[in-house]
Amino acid sequence: MRAETGAVTDALRSDSEELVALLQELVRCHPVYGTPGQQAVMDVAERHLRETGLAVRRFEVDHEALRRSEHYVDVTAFGGEFTTYGDVPRDAVSAWADFPADGPHVVLNGHVDVEFVTSPYSWDRPGLWSSGLAADGRVYGRGTCDMLGGVACYLYVLRKMAPLFDRARGAVTVQIVLDEEIGGNGTLAQLLEPRGKPVDVALIAEPSDLTVCEQTRGFHQFAIHYTGEPVHMVFAQPFDNANRALPALIGALEELDAWVADQAGSRTARRYVMYGDVRGGSDAAVPAESVELRVTLALPPQVGVDEVMRRLADDLARLSQSWPRSPRIRDYGLRFPGSELSDEPLVEELLAAGRRHGMLLLRDEFPSACDARLFEAFGIPSVVFGPGSLRRAHSSDEWVDVSELVDYCVVLAEALMKTWGVTS
Repeated sequence: MRAETGAVTDALRSDSEELVALLQELVRCHPVYGTPGQQAVMDVAERHLRETGLAVRRFEVDHEALRRSEHYVDVTAFGGEFTTYGDVPRDAVSAWADFPADGPHVVLNGHVDVEFVTSPYSWDRPGLWSSGLAADGRVYGRGTCDMLGGVACYLYVLRKMAPLFDRARGAVTVQIVLDEEIGGNGTLAQLLEPRGKPVDVALIAEPSDLTVCEQTRGFHQFAIHYTGEPVHMVFAQPFDNANRALPALIGALEELDAWVADQAGSRTARRYVMYGDVRGGSDAAVPAESVELRVTLALPPQVGVDEVMRRLADDLARLSQSWPRSPRIRDYGLRFPGSELSDEPLVEELLAAGRRHGMLLLRDEFPSACDARLFEAFGIPSVVFGPGSLRRAHSSDEWVDVSELVDYCVVLAEALMKTWGVTS
């Protein structure tokens, strides 16, 4: 048996061309919202899972059932192309294998929707985002990191492990979902239609720099609004121009970010507060009637959003004491919590598998929101661990190293074989 399991990891390293070709096929579907590419990428995943020998169910998401859930994200609130979200059919793929003996039931969850390419001219060459180009040990394209690379690894690893399933203990379910990038309704649909066998742990292959992540951050949005007075420019007082408040408002948010980092005990230099959307004024010769900063908080579970918002409100009240008007905080965007219900056995198996193959894997948080929160809401522990880096996700010239993919596959296969009792 040891020779057979060793042969699996050897095959994962020696057959990387197959893995690269699979990722290229997924990337070339270019599965952004509202395009045929999303159906195409589901076709690829479904075909591959069937060829591996898993039982496969492809189903249309029940929007009415989703809307009844407290965890539903109303995507139509985004406006624009999302206003018809509930009227557009959405598919999901679930595949599974029940092994001969009882043991842990592991879900491998992966989203195949990718972010839009909003700045095509910032890419190195036209069409690189959907090319799947393999060059210099990398694969390029939108989603190579987030998270088509992780999905390709799932499919590849299960194909290589399938001959060992007849002696494994437990079960595996693969969930291929859409809509993670717009709130997570695809994973919610899977959880609302569970299979009979209870789930012990979910693994999500978001790009984690091969770090084993036991908790994820939440996602909380709001807007800060300040009102000015649109008078003739020559008679304008300083705060008649709403933009005059911007330096102080930005300073308050920077101080808030530093405070959250201190509360979180962050081990790395990462942001928690971002004000990436600032809107103010309409005429360079007229004081801005209003200015608005749209803000996103990425909070770890140990830092409560209510406490953060109270602190911000107090800071804004103090700094505006000498202003003619006070800024106000208004609701905007999405809110959902982070997750911290992890699974110690799987975490330890992944770390141990890394050590056995000469990789010192880190153990940390996943510094973003993801679908782990939905598994936690259903009482299912989860671990976030995947190839690629969040630094490259959603960026121009997004890429993943082939060596990252292969290392991930080796660690994942070894950890799963130990979890399912295939190797001692």
